[in-house]
Amino acid sequence: MNNKGIRRLLEFTLRLARKARIPLFSCKFSRRDFTQHQHLALLVLKQYMVADYRKACHVAEELKSCSEVLKLARIPHFTTLQKFFDRMKSAWLDRLFSQIFARFRSIRYLALDSTGMLAGHCSHYFVSRIDRKLQVSNFPKLSVMLDVKRRLPATAVCHVLPRHDSRDFQPLMKRVRQKADYFVADKAYECKMIVEVLKEMNITPIIPLKFGKNPVKATWRKRLLRKWISHPHIQRQYNQRSLIESFFSALKRRLGEGVASRHWQLQRREAVLKVLIYSIMQRSEVLFLIGFLQSLVRE
Repeated sequence: MNNKGIRRLLEFTLRLARKARIPLFSCKFSRRDFTQHQHLALLVLKQYMVADYRKACHVAEELKSCSEVLKLARIPHFTTLQKFFDRMKSAWLDRLFSQIFARFRSIRYLALDSTGMLAGHCSHYFVSRIDRKLQVSNFPKLSVMLDVKRRLPATAVCHVLPRHDSRDFQPLMKRVRQKADYFVADKAYECKMIVEVLKEMNITPIIPLKFGKNPVKATWRKRLLRKWISHPHIQRQYNQRSLIESFFSALKRRLGEGVASRHWQLQRREAVLKVLIYSIMQRSEVLFLIGFLQSLVRE
């Protein structure tokens, strides 16, 4: 993304922050040198560049478009951004996700899956070169609810302690306001609670069964098995789940596969912020292309 692309990214972030009703200042006794919308835009720029706070502020000083779009007389100190990220509320991220999907009325395929993130500053390549074993005890595990057709994440949640994937279904499903037609997931989400919730919401589950030690005796498991046998196109619909794996690959290649924060709460927030920034990048490019095509039609 060039200088014009960064300008579109910052403008879209500011517009999104206003629609999400994020307060301009943290309290009424603030110094009001900078707004929280400006801090959020600089934080998006930092994650987009896959840089630390010091380098992000240095690059923002060099870019004239950054000061023009954000209306900054001077760039804040890099510790100011770190303190803003430390006090940022997780509810703001949910509001920003909702505003990105505000124009969409329904979702055709809703996919859910999780992936692990690196919690550290050293890469696997560095560890292999120094012949040291990478000790991984607890790592951030990111669960994402993805709109398969638009390739946009609807919401995300992250945990540091080990837990089963199916426990993230209900908190993520409550945050999705759009009506979905199909829910696609792998065998890790094959449980009675998920099937019953989807039945109440009138959403068709496309989840393969776990065979082996678990016999097909329960009624809800028989219903799923009958659907897999009788439906002719269910395997093709289940193949839509592979697109969420492509999303995780693109997310890690573009914004990095790890989180640099030290504290576990900040690691969770940074992982979800990466998903939000990827969604902002995709949406800003789509809106630019739509505006460009509309200008060609008018001419």
